[in-house]
Amino acid sequence: MAESVAIVLGAGYSAITGLPVTSRLFQEGAYFASHGARHRFEDVWRDYDLWCIHHPDASFEEYLGDSYLGNRGAFGPPFTWAVELIGAVLSSPRGQDAGPHNPRYAVRLTRPMRCAAHDDFWSCIMSHFEDVNVITTNYDICIERCLRHRRMARSSMPGFFYGGLPLPQKAKGVALPWRKENRMRAVNLEGTIPLFKIHGSLNWALHDGGITLYQDLRAAFRRGGEAAIVPPIPEKEIPPWLQPVWTAAEQALACAHSWVVCGYSLPPYDTAMRQMLFRAAQRSRKTLFLLDPVSRQLKVRWEMVTLGAEITCLAGLPTGTVELRRRWEAQTSEWSTR
Repeated sequence: MAESVAIVLGAGYSAITGLPVTSRLFQEGAYFASHGARHRFEDVWRDYDLWCIHHPDASFEEYLGDSYLGNRGAFGPPFTWAVELIGAVLSSPRGQDAGPHNPRYAVRLTRPMRCAAHDDFWSCIMSHFEDVNVITTNYDICIERCLRHRRMARSSMPGFFYGGLPLPQKAKGVALPWRKENRMRAVNLEGTIPLFKIHGSLNWALHDGGITLYQDLRAAFRRGGEAAIVPPIPEKEIPPWLQPVWTAAEQALACAHSWVVCGYSLPPYDTAMRQMLFRAAQRSRKTLFLLDPVSRQLKVRWEMVTLGAEITCLAGLPTGTVELRRRWEAQTSEWSTR
């Protein structure tokens, strides 16, 4: 196999863990950190319902774009309220994360995800490629929790760091269990896999023009939601604090021989992402693997931004991983007999 790969992950990747896909973010329950949060969420829900009446064929992310660009008018809720609601939905503990912990701190980098489909996916990737880069449009931290913040003795995962952000990287957090003498603790992100979060992350907060990293998702709840995230927006609207992430992500995509795309539909309104992929694809001929339940329908979109690329359509997770491994192992066997 080629030595370098870029993994492109969208909401479909996280959906297998029970997190809602983008189109359902405003239809899911959320943890209310305060009475004020409940009122703000209700204002956002009402505004979104009104927006849908006038834009029946548009997507949820287009509403977020309008809100981010200030197109909801003087009486529309500010984008920060939408950020708070998104953060509350995606950060509310579910499944193994639910329990006696404070919801602000339950979902955290230092707790492994324990999702068999994700573990199998990454095991497949790591066993076939030496140089791996990950690009995602997701706000959640499912990827981080699977790759881990450093190489673990009992895990085959190599750990990650946030591509495009300054090094070294430390993530602040509240230590578990709740020991008074060690209540605040920082962990170093010492992995080898760069993770480019081009729309920001729910465990990032913008302080004095720079990004503060947290182990948990407290930024999604406190101070009315201060998580550093943006919706799909035109390239000219990408904020300065995210520009280094986009620049480094494009370089990683351009240098990779193969792209593995999982759960990202390349929607027409995500213009900045489409332009970045188009530029990166021109550097060399790419081999694409699309893992998605509707990958054959999505193939036309990808052909438009990766002219001349060899595109293979596979099923979504977890079946797509099985198909991917069979194809790669067959190619490896073929090359070894030549």
